[in-house]
Amino acid sequence: MNSTYEQISMFSSADPLLEEAELAMQAMKFEEAEGLYQKARSLNPWISNIDSMLMIVHSFKNHFDRTSDIPSFLGSVWTDLPKAVERGEIKTQEIGIVEGYLAHFADAYLPKTNTYLDTAERIHQGNLFMKTRKWHEAHKVILSSLCDGYQNRADLWGYYGDVCYCLNRMREASAAYAKAMLTDPHRVDYFRMVHPEIKRQLSSLCEEMERRQAQAILLFKCWSAGCITIQRRHLEDTGNGDSEKIHILLSKEPVDESERLHLFSSCLYYDQSQPKDRIHIGLREKMKALDRERFELYLKILQGRENQTVLF
Repeated sequence: MNSTYEQISMFSSADPLLEEAELAMQAMKFEEAEGLYQKARSLNPWISNIDSMLMIVHSFKNHFDRTSDIPSFLGSVWTDLPKAVERGEIKTQEIGIVEGYLAHFADAYLPKTNTYLDTAERIHQGNLFMKTRKWHEAHKVILSSLCDGYQNRADLWGYYGDVCYCLNRMREASAAYAKAMLTDPHRVDYFRMVHPEIKRQLSSLCEEMERRQAQAILLFKCWSAGCITIQRRHLEDTGNGDSEKIHILLSKEPVDESERLHLFSSCLYYDQSQPKDRIHIGLREKMKALDRERFELYLKILQGRENQTVLF
């Protein structure tokens, strides 16, 4: 038999194995899928993404072996994915493939009524709607959670910002991102954030300081760069809720550098939230005491914007 024909025949015989492996993946039969992918690679080592699929199915198998149910498995993979990328177990270009499978597993095997898919509340149904580009469904379920007892979840505010950004609702997106960083800048899911400029600003800060500190001051940095705006309240909307939060800010003393930077950012947020032409002297004095250099920059930016001078 012609050797070229033999090679072509061998390569094409790998195709049914790939189809079987994909069906096994969708059925969550990871050990079977891994064996099929390995056999396909032995027949045709030049299959374009075969190494990626072997790496992904191996990761899935390890996570599934450690958990007792599908929701726990989904939450485990979801939260571990950033670390898996750092460890080199999953490549950046493979993230979409992994999260696409997670969305499929949730849709195929879990009830549609669960807001958080796992009991540890690590992975939200809205996350997976976004991964399948179902923006309006994602917007609805994430907003519902925020209005129903989860308003202190910084990660959820970040996801709400993402879905608003994808829907081109920029005013809502900006407000949500600001709320996320105000609530807890260390719990925001920057790994999946879709706003490119916020991610760029964080990356730039991480070149200057430790990551937790960069996250703590990110709200100020993004406001300074103009990629986040803080909406001013109307005079009639200022109530006791804000007064109490401001009182807490003014009386609080930071215990470390990260908390100092976040306290500065928080004061910025509430100062910018004041009704137009109103200045909160206490907040500005607190900002000055926390970081004189950044406070002076803050005043310069305010003056520049009033004069319509572009500083950044």
